[in-house]
Amino acid sequence: MEQILQKLLVANSKTIQEVSRNKLLIKQGMLQALITEQERLVKNSIAQFIGIVGKHEFPNNTWPEILQFIHQLCNSDNMLDKEMGMYTLSIMTEISKGSYLPHAEVFAVLFTNILGALPDLNSNLAYYTVITMNHLVSVIGGHQQMINVYHNLLPRVLEVINAFCQTDEKRACELFEILEDLIEYAVAVIVSHIRVIVEMCLRIGSDRNIDTSIQIKAIGVIGWIIRLKSKVSYYESIESKIYKVSVKVFTHG
Repeated sequence: MEQILQKLLVANSKTIQEVSRNKLLIKQGMLQALITEQERLVKNSIAQFIGIVGKHEFPNNTWPEILQFIHQLCNSDNMLDKEMGMYTLSIMTEISKGSYLPHAEVFAVLFTNILGALPDLNSNLAYYTVITMNHLVSVIGGHQQMINVYHNLLPRVLEVINAFCQTDEKRACELFEILEDLIEYAVAVIVSHIRVIVEMCLRIGSDRNIDTSIQIKAIGVIGWIIRLKSKVSYYESIESKIYKVSVKVFTHG
């Protein structure tokens, strides 16, 4: 019996090693394929696959090289590579957000470089970058470097939101969520930008050319800010305007 058990253990150990090797080969193959593949649709599918695997493996440190790979993609001169890198990262950061904080410096440089050099404010790259930033909002509250980065980049984020309000209803509504989450989890980022945020939301809420669902999102952000009115003296000077725009949006008048 002892010999049989020993043989089973040896066989099982070899199987586990073989599975590990196969997993490693698959992951390496996917990374290489993302670089070499030319067809956009196929590239998208590969990036999605990497993102799904990465979001489960990176927090457990079973795929440490993935972040370096994505960083290289996002720093590429090829705009599609940049987009695929940030798309992959937007999927990975959906869960285990805290596991990315040790790499805050990498993210700080990444977000700053990409948002600072966007050739098109309503591009896929802009969208994926802001979505990735939003995924991390709930964990940056106690991290001063990230608070500073988000504070400095917020005017650019507002420009991206504004751009999508004109072209893409669904994405614009999703992008507004970063403002809601910042108010909830990292209010220090937005306090000095309150006036600009409120004025933007009021402008969007008053614009009949913008979809109603986007206007409701904009008014919703103002609602979040109203909850902070004890901390925001600016609120009193625009209270009546908020009321008028809100009535206008919700009565479609």
